[in-house]
Amino acid sequence: MLRFCFVILILTYSFFSYSQSKIYKPGWYVTQENDTIRGEFLYLDWDVSPQYLTFKKDDVERTIHPSDVKNVVIGLQIFRSYVGPVVYTSFSARDLKAAAKIEYVTDSVFLSYLVTSDISLLTYKDRNEKLHFFVEDQTNELSELTKYEYIYSNDDINGLLIQSVDRYKGQLVVLENSCQKLQLMLRDMEFSEKDMTKAFKYILGCKGTYMQYEKKESNTKKNIYLLGGATFLHYSINSELFPRLDRLDYSGNIAPKFGIGLELQLPRTNNKFSVILELTKLKHEYQGFENVNTPSFSEEYTFHINSDYIKVNTLVRRSISYSKKSRLFFDFGFVLNLGEVSSYENIVRFDLSGTQTYDNDNSFLEPIGFTPTFAGGIGYEFERLAVISRFEYGLNGFTSSFSVGSKSSSVDLLLAYSLFRK
Repeated sequence: MLRFCFVILILTYSFFSYSQSKIYKPGWYVTQENDTIRGEFLYLDWDVSPQYLTFKKDDVERTIHPSDVKNVVIGLQIFRSYVGPVVYTSFSARDLKAAAKIEYVTDSVFLSYLVTSDISLLTYKDRNEKLHFFVEDQTNELSELTKYEYIYSNDDINGLLIQSVDRYKGQLVVLENSCQKLQLMLRDMEFSEKDMTKAFKYILGCKGTYMQYEKKESNTKKNIYLLGGATFLHYSINSELFPRLDRLDYSGNIAPKFGIGLELQLPRTNNKFSVILELTKLKHEYQGFENVNTPSFSEEYTFHINSDYIKVNTLVRRSISYSKKSRLFFDFGFVLNLGEVSSYENIVRFDLSGTQTYDNDNSFLEPIGFTPTFAGGIGYEFERLAVISRFEYGLNGFTSSFSVGSKSSSVDLLLAYSLFRK
C-alpha cells in the first residue's frame, strides 16, 4: 500500500510540474511591412480564438496583436489578422435583439484558415463561444458567412420565440450555383467547422479548383486527474466441492478506492469520444457467516476472502458538452484486477452447555493473478471537478482444482479532480 501511494505521489508531482511549464511551437509571422519574422509562439490550444499571441525570439517575449501583422503560422495552423465588422452574437437568449436584421460589431481577431485555394475558408470563435466563418476571395477580400438569431412575439403562446436565419446557405450557393452535392447537403447542414469545411470542399470540387491546404485537428487533448471515493461490494460463490460456501452472505462491504487517471480525447470525433486509462488501489475483506445448530452441538462458521488489487481501468468515454465548463459523460469498458485473493475458514464448535470444544482455521484456496471485470458508468463534470458513478461486474475464479468460482459486483461513487489539461 505504501509503495503504491508513493508511486501515485511521484506521478502526480511530475504531471503537475509539467502542466505548469509553457509550451512553445515554432512559427513565423508577416509584418504589415511584409517582413517575415521567425521564432516560437506560446501555444495554448485556444478554445476561443486568440485576441493576441505571445511570440519569443532569442529568449525575448513580445505580444502580437492582429493590427501588428498580416499572417501568422504556428506549427500546422495558419492565421490571418482581421480588424473589422463581424456579426453580433449573444451569450444567451436574453441578449437577443427583437429585430429581423443583421447587426454588426467591430472586432480585432486572428482568423484561422480551414481551407485554402483560389477562394479560402476561415473561422474564429468569439468571446460568446459562437463560431464565425469568412470567405477570402482572389483579391484577399473577406466576407462573412452569416447566421443570426432574433426574438419575436408569438400571439398563439402569448410569449417570445427565437428565429434563426441561415443566410450562409444562400451565400454558399452563390459561390457555385451548379454544385449538386452542395445542394443535397444544405437541407441538413449545421453551422459547424465540420459541415462548413465539407461544403466548401464540394464547392472547390465543382469548380475544379485545387485545394492547397486543409486544417487538420491533430492534437489529442489530454486530461490527467486524481480520483477517490468508496466502493460498495457484493460477492457470491458457486462451489461444487464446498456447497456450504454457496449459502453465505457476502453483501454489505464498503472499501475505499483511490488512484490516478488519464483521458485522451479523440479529435476526429470532435472530442465527443475519449479513451480512459485509470490506475486505482482497492483493498478489502469479505466475511461470510453461518450458524449451524444440531441436537448435540452448535457451530459458528466464518469464511474470509482477502483481496488486494491494483485495478487497471480501460474505458471509452462519450461526452455531451453543455458549455465550455461542464459536460455529462458515459463510461464503458473493462477492468483488470491485478493482485491476489487469499481465503481461509474458521470453525468454532460448542457443546450443549455452551463450552467451546473446537476451534480451527483452515486456508484452502490459492491466490490468483488477475480477473477481468466489465464496467459502465455515468458522470458529470464542472470545470475541474467531476462526480462519477460506476457499476462493475466480474467473474473472479480461484483455482480449478477446488472447482470454486465466484461472481463479484460493485458500485463506485467517486470524485475526480483534474490536475492538468492540454
